[in-house]
Amino acid sequence: MLAQTQPAVIQGDTMSAPHQRNKSKHLWPSVSAFACSSFLLLPGYAQTKPSVRPDPCPLLTAEKQAYPGATVRSITSYGARGDGATDEYLAFQMMAADISNQRFARRQIVYFPKGTYYIDRYAVTRGPWANHNQNIRLLKASNFSLIGCTGSVVSFKGNFTITNDHFSGRSWYSARHQLGFEIRNASNFRISGLELNGNVDKLSRPPSPNGKPLSETPSYGIQTNASSNYELSHLKIHHFACDGLFIGGDFTADLNGTIHAVDSYNNARQGMSIMQARSFRITNSSFRNTGLTDGAYPSHAPAAGVDIEPDGTPADGVTARTGDMVFDACRFVNNKGSQFVGGDNGRNTENVTIRNSEFVGRAGNKHPYVIILSAPGSVIENNHIDTIDGGVFPSFSEGIGDMKTVNTIVRGNTIRSSGVGLQAADAGASVVIENNTFISTHGPDYRDDFPNIRAGVASFSGNKLSYPHKNFGSRSVVGIIKASTFMNNSITTDLTGGNYTIKVGAGADAANNIVGAHILFAQ
Repeated sequence: MLAQTQPAVIQGDTMSAPHQRNKSKHLWPSVSAFACSSFLLLPGYAQTKPSVRPDPCPLLTAEKQAYPGATVRSITSYGARGDGATDEYLAFQMMAADISNQRFARRQIVYFPKGTYYIDRYAVTRGPWANHNQNIRLLKASNFSLIGCTGSVVSFKGNFTITNDHFSGRSWYSARHQLGFEIRNASNFRISGLELNGNVDKLSRPPSPNGKPLSETPSYGIQTNASSNYELSHLKIHHFACDGLFIGGDFTADLNGTIHAVDSYNNARQGMSIMQARSFRITNSSFRNTGLTDGAYPSHAPAAGVDIEPDGTPADGVTARTGDMVFDACRFVNNKGSQFVGGDNGRNTENVTIRNSEFVGRAGNKHPYVIILSAPGSVIENNHIDTIDGGVFPSFSEGIGDMKTVNTIVRGNTIRSSGVGLQAADAGASVVIENNTFISTHGPDYRDDFPNIRAGVASFSGNKLSYPHKNFGSRSVVGIIKASTFMNNSITTDLTGGNYTIKVGAGADAANNIVGAHILFAQ
């Protein structure tokens, strides 16, 4: 006798597990009827297939299949309505309290039926107007899921003013911030299928009284702290006054995370910040339009798509170095600052790979640092990169760390640029640049070098570069490539009179490269 799978336990909303059917005592008539309906079709008449109703909550269906026997509740069982008007703050806090401080023996699933769940509150942390509002905090919990159905949106209050309450150091700070999800000391969880809207386009903040900078507030769509073995997937996170995602915000590093199919856009400071985190896979995700709030609220530096920025070292008590991290098939597009920033020259970041991804800088941004990845064991490979008027920086000295640890590999990319394309100028690094295709989109008034490689490159090999006359006009020197190893490159131009000169390092030999007519090497 076959063992029967334990059905999911459903509480709350009308979505329930399939009922077990009773065995029919009259089987043969049913089969006969099926046979007649299947085989006695009149010629010339098409068979009409019964319409299949779309699953309103496919991710919930998958989650229940992944965790048979799970306890399943709807957010509506906590009093939420999803009508876009009711303040759902208390319902969400009840849900969070129900999950917090629990290590569930069987999976605890809370799902969100289609609707807009509005959190009509914000936090004031100090001063005469201080309140007790706080993030939706899930603390010290294990083995749970928050799953959104198709069309489920959590909308956080944005129509208020971020005040400039006190000045410290060089910046103004506010006691007010938006709310969001906060996951702390949690493990084995998944958040999937939700759209989170911070409504920063409705938020306002006056200029500082003395013209000094305005510091960001801790307004995140999702923040994780000291958590492990989790997945954030199939999420839209947008229009928050700080970051869409803030990962690993504790000196106890986050471990073993998956971020998949997340679209983080129009957040004021970062699409995603990664602080202390190790062993992460970020796939099929998009980080775009950071710093463009669609309203009066300003952006906050660095306004990057992704910024890997650990703020401590093992000597400070951090439990793991940030790294062992792969970005695969992601998009970094039109962010106001850099598209990607990572690396502190070995101080606390290592082994970051970006591959099979798309980068597009912001036109007219005057921000040259489209990609910075300056960390030991890091790789930029097989990407399509349009730097617009900026470049890729595989080494970047900030006066921290040790440049001798930086050995970034830039390999197999297509790099389009109307700017520097790629720059390396930091002595001591050992960057490898190989098998890339550099495509010029410059105008004839461009006066800098393409690329600009002055120091810190161990090998420049197997790359293809072309210098169209319409892009470089009557210039003489068009690029600087100084590398310890310089071979098997193809460097060409369609110039028919005169020459373009590439400044190269000592020992570079045209005989070891494919060098077109009207291209000269000079030291």
